[in-house]
Amino acid sequence: MNSIRFPALIARAGGALLFATVSFAQTPTTDPLTLAKYDTNKNGRLDPEEVAAMQAARGTPAVIDNKSADQPVILSPFEVVSQDRGYYASSTMSGTRLNSKVEDLASSISVVTKEQMSDFAMLDINDIFLYEAGTEGTGTYTQFEVDRNGSPTDNSLNPQGSNRVRGVGAANLSFANFETSGRMPIDPSVLDAVEISRGPNSTVFGLGAAAGTVNMAPASANLTRDRSQTSMRWDSFDGYRASLDINRVLLRNKLGVRGNAVFQHDGYVRKPSGTDTRRFNTMIRYQPFKRTTLTASHFYFHITGNRPNTTPPRDAITGWIKAGMPTWDPVTTTAKINGVRVPGTFTASTLPVFFTSASIRDQSALFVNTDGAIGYWGPGRTSSTATPEGRNQNIVFVNTTPEQIRATQPLFSSDPSVTSKSIYDWEHVNLAAMNRINETTLMTHLQIEQIFLETRRHLLALQAGYFREASRRDNRALYGTAGSSGATGFLHIDANERMVDGSPNPFFQRPYLGFWNSKGISGGPSERETYRAQLAYRIDLRQEKSLLRWAGMQQLLGYGEYKANRSRTTIWRDMLVSPHAWNPTRTGTSSNYAPLNTAFTYYRYYVGDNQGFNADQGPRDFTPGIYPYRWGGWTNPGAANATPNFVTEQAKLAPDFWFDSTSTWDKAILRTGGVVLQSHLLSDRIVSTFGFRQDARDQRQRGTPLFRALPDNTVVLDYDSTFNLNPADWVHAEGKTKTAGVVVKPLRWLNLHYNQSDSFQPQGYAVGLYLGPLPDPTGHGNDYGFSLNLFGGKLVLRANKYETTQINSRNGSARIIAQRVRNLDFDSPNGNQFFNLATRAASWVTNAAALQGRTLTSDQINQEVARVTKLDVSFFTRPEARDVQNELVAETQDVTAKGVEVEVHWNPTAFWTTKFNVTKQESIDSKLAPAVSQWINERLPIWQSIIDPEINRPWWTERYNGTNSPSQFFASSVKTPYDVAVANQGKSRPQIRKYRMNLSTSYRLAGLGLEREWIKRFTLGGALRWEDKAAIGYYGVEQFPAVITTLDPNRPIYDQQRLYLDAFASYRLKLTKKINTTLQLNVRNIQENGRLQPISAFPDGTPNAYRIVDPRQFILSATFDL
Repeated sequence: MNSIRFPALIARAGGALLFATVSFAQTPTTDPLTLAKYDTNKNGRLDPEEVAAMQAARGTPAVIDNKSADQPVILSPFEVVSQDRGYYASSTMSGTRLNSKVEDLASSISVVTKEQMSDFAMLDINDIFLYEAGTEGTGTYTQFEVDRNGSPTDNSLNPQGSNRVRGVGAANLSFANFETSGRMPIDPSVLDAVEISRGPNSTVFGLGAAAGTVNMAPASANLTRDRSQTSMRWDSFDGYRASLDINRVLLRNKLGVRGNAVFQHDGYVRKPSGTDTRRFNTMIRYQPFKRTTLTASHFYFHITGNRPNTTPPRDAITGWIKAGMPTWDPVTTTAKINGVRVPGTFTASTLPVFFTSASIRDQSALFVNTDGAIGYWGPGRTSSTATPEGRNQNIVFVNTTPEQIRATQPLFSSDPSVTSKSIYDWEHVNLAAMNRINETTLMTHLQIEQIFLETRRHLLALQAGYFREASRRDNRALYGTAGSSGATGFLHIDANERMVDGSPNPFFQRPYLGFWNSKGISGGPSERETYRAQLAYRIDLRQEKSLLRWAGMQQLLGYGEYKANRSRTTIWRDMLVSPHAWNPTRTGTSSNYAPLNTAFTYYRYYVGDNQGFNADQGPRDFTPGIYPYRWGGWTNPGAANATPNFVTEQAKLAPDFWFDSTSTWDKAILRTGGVVLQSHLLSDRIVSTFGFRQDARDQRQRGTPLFRALPDNTVVLDYDSTFNLNPADWVHAEGKTKTAGVVVKPLRWLNLHYNQSDSFQPQGYAVGLYLGPLPDPTGHGNDYGFSLNLFGGKLVLRANKYETTQINSRNGSARIIAQRVRNLDFDSPNGNQFFNLATRAASWVTNAAALQGRTLTSDQINQEVARVTKLDVSFFTRPEARDVQNELVAETQDVTAKGVEVEVHWNPTAFWTTKFNVTKQESIDSKLAPAVSQWINERLPIWQSIIDPEINRPWWTERYNGTNSPSQFFASSVKTPYDVAVANQGKSRPQIRKYRMNLSTSYRLAGLGLEREWIKRFTLGGALRWEDKAAIGYYGVEQFPAVITTLDPNRPIYDQQRLYLDAFASYRLKLTKKINTTLQLNVRNIQENGRLQPISAFPDGTPNAYRIVDPRQFILSATFDL
């Protein structure tokens, strides 16, 4: 296994630093910067009352020796010491890994204080992102995408990852600068502040996306003061929260213990919905010696429940109504409108334009009533054979189709959403009610800090830490995520007059949500362990009277990290698992139990009655178990003497393990070494920061997994086999990242800054369409600007111009399109595209050889298939070429963001604080991998020329097994999304708003100087949040109804500008001499009544997707300090 060595300069620098500390050792004294801030009587030391003032300002205890007031205070360089002023925090760890002033950093960093979080009732990252510069969360942004099939994916159902920084992508998340998975959400109970670093930051987060990083500054136990606090909170969405936080000093200035517990119920406007969260946290701080500090923390998080949909479903009802509300009789294969038969002869796959049998005819239909009861379960198509798998008759269930807009418009990438409340009450009804969340995460943080030397000139300190995150999630997400094939999330009307066995349809003309090939349950364990050591040395020569003073102050940090990450993601689907004559018993273990097509489930979740054709009830999920399974066929189907031949068997419906491209398990080892040097020169007029970092990742992905059949025929994953990783060598990737920044202070109140930094994101081995290895994603950023500090720090302004580029990203449309175009030649992940050329060619050559009495070897078959397909034989012999799961094949694209960020803090008095930010932002998909178009251009003539020798017809237009032909698949699943991706290249990314502005303020009425005591106890505040119009699409060059083939980059389609208002009022009082109470009322989005907001549009300007905006929310809280 490959590894890397820390740069030699670390060892050399460490030796030099140790020599310097011995040479210049002086009598210990307090850091001059700390003395200047807290030594109010100017006696050269911190007296007890001054120590108390410092502790109050920091919110965490300083390290002091209580035996003598004359002993100096020892301050850790690894701990933030910041005298917060309102919403402004002057120091951070996110720039250099050391306690640094924000004004001395050239990178773009904002700190969200606990005071701001409390004032505006912030609980998680999405609350925070409402008010910060260059950030978007679920409050104003919906991470909505259209997949390769035109299906919408509503990623907002995962709120921790549904955010965006600078329009590039989701933020990296860290805790005490340790990388986390993000499975434990941000919460006030575990932190003292939140640090937002925009753009790549190789010093802190060299591994990760280029968008930015959110770091949680952890809370800790207090060594000097006992504290007990309990709080309660209620909101108008039926949410509530209760918390208890207790700190106890066991040995004053030496040992403190803190514990807190949180129970939170998140309620929502659309029902049925709600999640329950439990947190239990323990923090210990021990200082056996004045220079030694040990901390230990353990955090527990568990969430269950379900969240509502944030986007409406696709509309397959409006088109049906406009068509005259046609009905279908599956037994006679006839359609009627107003009782009049629609002319034509129809089959299972050739239907009137307002109906489709796609997907449901190949799987078993599951009718789930509004109470969760199963009303029908059986194949969607009848069979004349002795097995339901036959599916060879034209008697079939149908689904209604959306309006036929996409059929003639290649750039209309998705079907339109439901918008009318007469069809779906999007304000009150949760259509994602069948989804379920069940997640548990544990985090452990151990740390020791040792200050070896602290003098007027020198500081030498070591920090060693251990961080572990272990989590388990088993989530059911049918609504909002597209299946591996076909569209999900359509709202239909059941137009089937009868069931396929001829009985009346009890669900006739009722609305339902239709899903197919959806993942029933997905999840698995994840574990991350990190070991870290950091050695910091500071030499301060600024007070020297010799020429040494020109060397200023130098802070040097060397660090090393070792990470071991293990994860497993597994997929279960709801399937027929019981043994039958036509579904043999599965025994033993196997690498592939191939289930019947009819074992898969097409879901129909009914969401209303047969009156009004509207969805007015949330779906209820069913309980796995034994249910009647109805299957069979007809004798003389379609004739007057047609006779049904159906049987009902008791069958088991249960989650069954399914191995597809999203089932993964791997192990990764990451080694990191780096140095950071911060220099203060010319009396702090110049502050430079330089960082170098080297990361290496060795990864082993899964080997061949085994499945184990249980006695009841259920198949489960043989977990022991998942630890047998691929026997091949570890896949190695490494990268070097750098940070260079400088702050110049020409005037005491004026700073100029420039910064450049990059990032590296190893993602394991992958190849492009031509089997060449893909580069690992990287990021690069440039920031420059100025800052002002006026009126003694009361007014702080920072203006920053930036450019951030995420290079070779594998998560965009290029990857999806590459995988889809590959499926024309090679096997698909779900194995139901019967046309793929390699499989067909293998059948042709082996059948031809058999007719000649020959049996081909595998090498001979590969050679012949390569000849027929006109591909190099390596495409059939290399392991990655045979990757039917499409895990190793991808293509890349770049994202570039440019803009300006201005942040202002204004604290004119001790009673009034204001925070203001304004941003200008542009984010574009700047480069699409050329390999996709090259592959298409080379392969298209070959595809069109191949003749199927067994039927003497063109392979390109043949509909194998009654499915789409290769040409149909190419047109709908490859060319359309590719044309859209090409058309959007160089244009603004979805929902990017060029300008944004946030203003937050609070005022304590005690500052008015009034005599009435009850008025002094009030604090009033509010926020104004404005965002510019957003590009949600582009008009076509051609004018609708002409076929639109090109988008006009000069004619964006905009959603209008938006203004949001928040307000709060708090009141402090004493219930008793020992109980301080704070009552607070917040109103968020005062102006909102609830609405649909466009987030995507067709090239004719018509919105085709919306986010559901909830009405104003009232939040009432009560806090008791004991």
